[in-house]
Amino acid sequence: MKKYFEVLINSGDVSQLLCPAEDCNSLALPTQVKELVEPILYEKYEKFVLQRTLDQMIDVFICPRKFCENCVVKDEETNMAQCDACNFIFCVLCEKTWHGQQNKCSLRKGEYLKLYNQWKSASESEKESMFRKFGKSFVLNTINEIESTKWLEENSKPCPTCGAQLQLGYGCNKITCSVCNNCMCWLCGKKIEQIRSL
Repeated sequence: MKKYFEVLINSGDVSQLLCPAEDCNSLALPTQVKELVEPILYEKYEKFVLQRTLDQMIDVFICPRKFCENCVVKDEETNMAQCDACNFIFCVLCEKTWHGQQNKCSLRKGEYLKLYNQWKSASESEKESMFRKFGKSFVLNTINEIESTKWLEENSKPCPTCGAQLQLGYGCNKITCSVCNNCMCWLCGKKIEQIRSL
């Protein structure tokens, strides 16, 4: 039983810790868990139980500052919360400094691809949550921009002179840029000097 509890606690699945008594299907009491596992593992168990409880409370959040991480109650009318311990005022959606109710949450430069990957695997309710958090047009524009960039990377090459994206339609591998009129080799991507005919 001890090993079973240790495995479940280490995996974070404290909701599966059942009472060690035979024929009992209720959750194990904290006192029972404490008797069966080492003190360090019991602390881990307490953190998981606390986090699970907080996750069920829709108005309680953890302060995003790593040195603080206290429980904070969200303002009833907005997505703002203020930590009583460190006085940090933050948005509960993006966990950044409070930016006002009218302004949508913003992303840092490297977070756009993360948003795209989350979107691709999100359920409909998770997508609706993303719309509320960042704004529907921002999310859809970000998705379209990333998919367009991926398509360009897979189906075009940059002009070696001006950088415009070029696509080979048909014919030979010599392609002329429609922006700067220079020629390039589609295979190697290098500029081709124009050969003048006599």
